[in-house]
Amino acid sequence: MCLLIVQQKDNKVTDEQFKNAWSRNNDGVGYSFIKDGAIVTKKYLNQNGFNNFLIAINSDVERFGAESPFLIHFRYTTHGLTNKANCHPFKV
Repeated sequence: MCLLIVQQKDNKVTDEQFKNAWSRNNDGVGYSFIKDGAIVTKKYLNQNGFNNFLIAINSDVERFGAESPFLIHFRYTTHGLTNKANCHPFKV
């Protein structure tokens, strides 16, 4: 089953916690946050993508974590293809 994390403003999920989440839900990871009143969403696949995710989310949390919560989703594929289009979070 997938894992959904809400990181509140001025908080930080650790790299170790992210690695633990990835070890059980490694079919993709994505996150969203608010920047200048708009929702920004980024998605990553595979081990190289996870490494890029860690770099990106740590940078974004450093820049925007005091003003925006982060919604983070680790995917475990149950239906559909394992690709970025099926990786959450989705804009609705």
